[in-house]
Amino acid sequence: MLKKDDTLVLFGRSPFINEIKDRIPEIIDKYTTMACNYFCETFPNVDYVVFYDDICPKVKNSIIVTQKKYFTQKQYKCAQEIPDYPNKELYVVTRNEKEFTNIKGALHFSFHTPSMALNWAWQKGFKNVVLAGIDLINHTPHFDKDTTPDNAYPKWYDSDLVKAARYIENIAGRHLNIFQLNPKSPIKVKQLTVDDLLNENILIEVQHDERINNMNEVKIKVVSEIMLNGQVVSPTDKNGGVYVVEKNVANALISRKRAVLRPLK
Repeated sequence: MLKKDDTLVLFGRSPFINEIKDRIPEIIDKYTTMACNYFCETFPNVDYVVFYDDICPKVKNSIIVTQKKYFTQKQYKCAQEIPDYPNKELYVVTRNEKEFTNIKGALHFSFHTPSMALNWAWQKGFKNVVLAGIDLINHTPHFDKDTTPDNAYPKWYDSDLVKAARYIENIAGRHLNIFQLNPKSPIKVKQLTVDDLLNENILIEVQHDERINNMNEVKIKVVSEIMLNGQVVSPTDKNGGVYVVEKNVANALISRKRAVLRPLK
């Protein structure tokens, strides 16, 4: 299970957003969230808005993360339209497809905005990043194509998408635990469902088993690969999938058939 303090949910604009849009306010309420480009115009309560290109999305109170020159040089849109916007973090952004940078005030960019956001997340100390609407599936429109000024369909070559996926898997994955909400995405990272992310069954009580109801901690054996305390665990890991957890965690996992109870001693 993901720890809120260690986890950033990074929103993109693929049509998958339409499948989870009713749950997005819950996600925003529970986690630190960052939106790429114009996503914030549909869901304005995200914590951060990140963009690499010379655009000026309409923000509510979010912290803007972008290139320093966009606010310091008058030819750019933000400098023209919102020059005094107070909530912003400005960086010198350079293209680099091989590594993150840890230099203060700098970020690396590779192909698309999420690469820049992932470098930022690592610098900020996040351990986990959940991709929502960042699928890298070609020939699909932005979910908000009817209301935003950019192209309805991103103009990407298949080879570029492969490079972008490898960057997320191999470069970002070297520093962060990356998770994907869209099961159709070709990015080879761990899968989560929205229910996993929100863990909405955490308070379910397993009334028929007094061993759970009468203990603060119980021993479980997981029956599939899951997140537990910010780490990926499985039946075949070094612990054989056996862990001592708090009662409410055991309740949630057992009710969802992700684990079974084991004797504590």
